Amino acid sequence: RSLGLTKKTSIEIRNLLLRQISTGSDAYDNGTTPVWLVVIFTICSLIISLGITNSWALPVLCIFGIGMSASAICLFLLPKSPPPDTFCCPYVPFVPMMGIIFNSYMMGSMPNETWKVISTWLLLGLLFYFCYGIHHSELNKKLPPPYNTQQKMGNRVTTFPLPSGDSTT
Repeated sequence: RSLGLTKKTSIEIRNLLLRQISTGSDAYDNGTTPVWLVVIFTICSLIISLGITNSWALPVLCIFGIGMSASAICLFLLPKSPPPDTFCCPYVPFVPMMGIIFNSYMMGSMPNETWKVISTWLLLGLLFYFCYGIHHSELNKKLPPPYNTQQKMGNRVTTFPLPSGDSTT
């Protein structure tokens, strides 16, 4: 339960960081750069925390530390958007990045059994979604035929091709 909570908190911190870096007059020129930098920063910090907990070799930790530092420096150098009229996180991107580091450390400190259990439940959820949920969703039924996978016509179900050319039954 706490692994899911720290993961969710890290996602919210990442969204806060991206919202304040990715919008604004000069920040529109950033494109998807902030997204990739935050993803690199988050993955590197999680791998470092796993490495510290599991006593990995120092060169491996240094490589990911360099990646985390480089992405942090690039995030600091990106143009920032002007502060919004609503809540504004102070000291962006420092405070959100510290939140990501602390949450990554907590996630990396979890025992391996916790990672196995959450991975199993995640895979079961994805399997259920792709095998059942995506074909029976209310949104899929409301889409026009080129985009939905099934449409009922009388008592029979007609299958339409997906945009990629594949069809499902």
